[in-house]
Amino acid sequence: MGYTFADYAKAAETAINVLRNSECRKIPVDLNASGIIGSNLRISTYSETAKLWGCSTEDVASVLGSLMGASVKNQNNFIIYLNYNLSDGAIRFTCAHELGHYYMEHFEDSFEADKSADYTRKEREANCFARNLLMPVNLVKQVCKDFEVSEENILRVSLLFGVSKAAAKARLDFAAADSKCLEKSDLSFLSEFGFSSDILCPECQKPASYSSFCENCSSEITSGVIVVPGEKAYETHNCIMCGERLGGEAFCSFCGFPSANVCTNPACAEITDVGAVFCRKCGNVTVRGMYVI
Repeated sequence: MGYTFADYAKAAETAINVLRNSECRKIPVDLNASGIIGSNLRISTYSETAKLWGCSTEDVASVLGSLMGASVKNQNNFIIYLNYNLSDGAIRFTCAHELGHYYMEHFEDSFEADKSADYTRKEREANCFARNLLMPVNLVKQVCKDFEVSEENILRVSLLFGVSKAAAKARLDFAAADSKCLEKSDLSFLSEFGFSSDILCPECQKPASYSSFCENCSSEITSGVIVVPGEKAYETHNCIMCGERLGGEAFCSFCGFPSANVCTNPACAEITDVGAVFCRKCGNVTVRGMYVI
């Protein structure tokens, strides 16, 4: 089969249609929401498949031809295989990518794990579908000024949309192109979506509504505290000890120092400003204060 160019407009529009017709109205997108997983589609993990086949997960990856995931058609039924040993963000994007193959009907012309030029087209379309399903460009624009590909924006998209930093960067890289693909689409339904996380103004500590300036104190929101439900808030800054850029992780991956500047009083444990040496809530010394006082 000769090479055909990827139809990015169709992939982006298909993802938006799936999202529009689903019951999901929250970010991060719930891939288990009604309307996203087709009725003739089921998901199996590499571990489940290994038990079923009586082999190792490595054997499953070898058979499927991927360490991350794959999709297979069996008559009119489809199976998406996912490697759950990956990070949550990588699993989510891989699942969305395989859903792209499903909704783009890449199986209709005998899709196989070949390495032909047409395989490349299908992979690009599946990636386009995935980023527009998980990270709708209009919602990304609410939290990232001018789609600038910066460390701050990559981290913000990664945490808010539940994807890896690599996927977040790709979203920003292709944001302008995808916006053009969808310029004639009705995206008004995206106004119904809410974020499951908050960005707090670094000055007044109140929700900043994902805008460029805080509506409470007018401070410019160039950084801030990202609060993910069920987790502590970790400010995006450089590690107090080694200077490495930090994000949503609880400890620096380079030196192991705590990511957040926390009050050392166990009864308080207030997360305070990066440079603070005393807790604003109880007055006890902070983690940073232990090393500068």
